[in-house]
Amino acid sequence: MIGSLLGGKLLDLVSRKNAFLLTDVLAIIATGLSQVTNIYVFIFSRLLSGAATGLNSTLVPSYIQETAPT
Repeated sequence: MIGSLLGGKLLDLVSRKNAFLLTDVLAIIATGLSQVTNIYVFIFSRLLSGAATGLNSTLVPSYIQETAPT
């Protein structure tokens, strides 16, 4: 929910390409942190993963709207 709410603000701050790159970097960091055996780091990585998923759920429809023919 947090990621989907921040998706519009991210698009206002950076370009669409950079928004996708930032979201992908966030997801890669979350994936790497999920390999740590500490439970608190794992919970934090799940939070980051959820934020990346929420951002993607906001960014992808706007990308499809611009690229798909009517």
